Amino acid sequence: MGLVTMKKLFFLSLLALIPAIAHGQAKPPDVPDYVPVTITYGTDTNTPNRIGDGSDARGGVMPVLAKQPADIPSTASGWKTSSGVSVVTCADDLANKECKFRSRANISHIGYDDPIRNYGAPGASHLHCFFGSTTTNAYSTYTSLRNRANEAAANGKAASTFAGGPYNATGYWFPCVVKTNPFGDGKNYVVKPYQFVIYYAENPGIGTLNLQRLPRGLRYVLGTNMDDPDDCGVKNEISLANSGTGTGCTGTGTVNRYAYRTNGFEGWKCLDTVSNPGNPPLVPPAAGGALSPSLVNADGTDPWLVGGVHTCTAGMTLVAGVNAPSCYDGNNLWAPGGYKNFRYSVTVVDKGRKDCFTGAYRVPVLEITFYFKHNGWDDFKDWRLSSDDMAALAAGHPMPNGSSFHTDWLGAWDDTVFFGSADGTVQGWQRYCLNVAGTDTPHLCDSSTFNATTRLVGGSGAEGAPDASRNPQVSVDVDQYTTTTAAGMALIPPNKGSGPAIINAVPK
Repeated sequence: MGLVTMKKLFFLSLLALIPAIAHGQAKPPDVPDYVPVTITYGTDTNTPNRIGDGSDARGGVMPVLAKQPADIPSTASGWKTSSGVSVVTCADDLANKECKFRSRANISHIGYDDPIRNYGAPGASHLHCFFGSTTTNAYSTYTSLRNRANEAAANGKAASTFAGGPYNATGYWFPCVVKTNPFGDGKNYVVKPYQFVIYYAENPGIGTLNLQRLPRGLRYVLGTNMDDPDDCGVKNEISLANSGTGTGCTGTGTVNRYAYRTNGFEGWKCLDTVSNPGNPPLVPPAAGGALSPSLVNADGTDPWLVGGVHTCTAGMTLVAGVNAPSCYDGNNLWAPGGYKNFRYSVTVVDKGRKDCFTGAYRVPVLEITFYFKHNGWDDFKDWRLSSDDMAALAAGHPMPNGSSFHTDWLGAWDDTVFFGSADGTVQGWQRYCLNVAGTDTPHLCDSSTFNATTRLVGGSGAEGAPDASRNPQVSVDVDQYTTTTAAGMALIPPNKGSGPAIINAVPK
């Protein structure tokens, strides 16, 4: 019996002995009670599913807009500039060009908190790496993130690792990529991404026209569903829409009407940043295509082992990508577990169209790419997400290294930059770049540009924070992120809460 087979059998035996750990369901104090939504799909594919209440092209007015918290403006100065504004009108080629707001960030801190899935329970989560707001913790809300960003800026402290600093106090977090005992001293470390590139997009090519705005205080999880890693529940919804009677992943519809698309985790790709750092070519995995669903194959081999040669070599870059669902229930700022207020669109099989569930509202799609330097197969074969074992417990089967990638999002923008001023005289990026109001020309906005004349400081080049709290505000210095020394990684602290004792282990 091979070593990999023995490991699988051992893991399966653990599943039989260890109950899944239920995540917290505490509701954050700044959101209304969750209102359950029944997910259905239309039976007539000749007519696209009705969006919202159908009263206009955008589906009418989302109920959630009456529930969103009041805007808390930034009190800092110096974070906007008219120099280096970079925009391109994208309305001339709607079929092929995405309209986007683009920004970058660095990692901010690590911890065992999750204010969406485990609100008010510090230490109850698997280990997360945070970026954006520097203050995100188990008690974070829209209000606390906005207020603490203003307090930090007033005291000359970094409020956010994004361009715009206190204007973008949004909290992002994802399961850390970890290595256990890499230096033989019994200490475990986080492999830090050297940058995050974030887009908020309208993609006409896949049918995300007529967008509604993202409301203030919204929160959700994108990527692998930690309660249902195989997406059996969603697949069952699709099966029922196809006149099926099966349940979960075993259900098959009797009508070939809709097809499952994605859970938002795109997978991993290797870029040859050694031969061409500026425009690195893709290194395809052995299975073909551009992406591998995990860092290590289920049998323990290298996904980039081609012809007996490890082709994703030292110095190259591993990139993980996740994107958010665009189909929103329009009513809930929060849902227990973080997934229930959104769905990814489904493919309409005979129409080449992407439909939402009935009554959904389209919102901008968040797309995030994570960039990691590495030292070849002997290095990344030992990388494992802090969530892989937790996802395996929920799925009931092993999860290969790196296969449970997901990201949490807790919006905390200054609304003038996020959407625009109440009187419409100032356009934020949702209006100017993505035309969420339906009255503007959409644009491709680069370098954290948010309207025709203004961008956020830190979105271009090596700009320092105007309050000197970060210099540069967003670093692209690849050399400081390495797995060859402890200084290039983050030492993992012990968890003093109720969650996992170490990063990649079954619960204590």
